[in-house]
Amino acid sequence: MQAPKIPLHNLPEVDFEVIRESWSRYRLRDGAILSFKPVLVKLLLLEDTKPPKLIPGTQTVIGVRSQERKEPRPPEKPLDSLPEEIKQEVEVDKVVEERWSSYRVNVAGGTYIFEIKPVIIRVLKVKGYYDQLGYPIYQVFSTVVSRIKEERGGSK
Repeated sequence: MQAPKIPLHNLPEVDFEVIRESWSRYRLRDGAILSFKPVLVKLLLLEDTKPPKLIPGTQTVIGVRSQERKEPRPPEKPLDSLPEEIKQEVEVDKVVEERWSSYRVNVAGGTYIFEIKPVIIRVLKVKGYYDQLGYPIYQVFSTVVSRIKEERGGSK
């Protein structure tokens, strides 16, 4: 069964205030630490109910820390277009910390706290390529989960 398509271009944008944007950290099986933060850049109002139904638009910021460092060699093409044979799957060995980022939203006649956090689906190490600091490059497949709750005690 396929979910119905929602015409996003017809949905109103909702203003929000950043309360906290948090990093989540994951230890990969190869020893690298992946720091990962989804950042809310858009918020669309799907239904003006209590609580409201919102659709987040996010961008992801990723940092890597590793004992492996080599001469920088960034890829010339987007990671999606590189050959699969130079990509090696790396398992997440341990969730070091996974935190929610929080945003204040005034909508549907109330003030709500809208929160997001990442869920890592798959990590691929791109063999032979290193970022500007010499750390390995990883292609990360992820999604964002969200929750909303009414703010207690009024808004700021």
